[in-house]
Amino acid sequence: MPRLLSRLAPPLIALLLILAAHAQTTYDVVLLPAKVGDVGLSDAGLNNRGSVIVSAGRNPNYQGYLWRNGKLIALPALGGTGTRASGLGELDRVVGGAHRQDNLDYHAALWRNGQVLDVEPTGAVKSGALRINRLDQLVGYYTDAAGITKAYQWMNGSIVELGNLGGSATYPLGTNDAGDIVGQSDISNIPDPKFRIPPTHAFLWQAGTMTDLGSIFGADFNYATHIDNSGRILGTADLAGDGSAHAFLWISGQITDLPPFSGDLVSWGDSMNRAGQIVGSSGMRENGFAPFQVMRCPCHALLWENGQPIDLNTRIAAKWDLDFATSINDNGEILAHTIKPFSAPVLLVPQQGNHPVASRHRETGPYVGPRQLQRDRLNGIAEVW
Repeated sequence: MPRLLSRLAPPLIALLLILAAHAQTTYDVVLLPAKVGDVGLSDAGLNNRGSVIVSAGRNPNYQGYLWRNGKLIALPALGGTGTRASGLGELDRVVGGAHRQDNLDYHAALWRNGQVLDVEPTGAVKSGALRINRLDQLVGYYTDAAGITKAYQWMNGSIVELGNLGGSATYPLGTNDAGDIVGQSDISNIPDPKFRIPPTHAFLWQAGTMTDLGSIFGADFNYATHIDNSGRILGTADLAGDGSAHAFLWISGQITDLPPFSGDLVSWGDSMNRAGQIVGSSGMRENGFAPFQVMRCPCHALLWENGQPIDLNTRIAAKWDLDFATSINDNGEILAHTIKPFSAPVLLVPQQGNHPVASRHRETGPYVGPRQLQRDRLNGIAEVW
């Protein structure tokens, strides 16, 4: 389920004005407080309030944090020591995993209203909650005593299992406010002879029915990571022959290829905002692994606008070097990772005056000017949830 980065080596005129403004967008880079340490591909999230989740440390002793209103909040465990944040909702609910007393396996957890709740299904050996929507419906996975990994939806203590596409491992990786779910599910239990793992397909689950999104680009390794309230699905799929992988956008069965940066072989799509801006990563193929699963760096943090990849490093000061981007909100803020001048999570904030998405939210909602935002957040302190 986890992906890895390897470091081996009239209307038309208005539309054109918006596209031109996007093309000129540059970003302020805001460092998260040093206490959070580093950040991984699946351990970070950003919502429209500008809140962020990260997980610091190493397995099994992670510490999950919520960063909001300029303060860093440590997420407590379920009687044990470790916590790991995986998903962030619009109301600052956090989901992930937490240790129980004297147990280093992670168990699905929900943090809301100052409390941590155990949301693991009965019969689970270990589990994790991955995403949550505005209605506090969360999606997670658990492994049972037979070693089968199952996906489920939880709401107020009620659990619905999602089923599978024919194999023994299913992971839900995205959900929307309608309760629709996307993710990946093995389509058999027979390992691929080249990669020695079972083939896996992206799925869409709606009202109790799981739909296989198929081979996408002609290969049987793909997954979906994001579904928005309009039903647009974002994911990544191997190309025919499994020599490379591209991010894709799925809209009512129509697929748009989101290519990597020039010269790269692999692109991953991770997050999309209401305006259709998409962020992810681009790099090279790592031999021995299915390209949808492992990317070899050097890598580029990408922004796709109108299907075209933009290296986010061209939109920030030269002192930084971004290798991946994990989340984008409706204000156009982007959560990313930098490897220069050191390894750290950063928030990219559109500079004022040239970003149409941010301009709209300044008029109607919670957009905060980047320099004030930077002052507030760099002064953040740690506190207990």
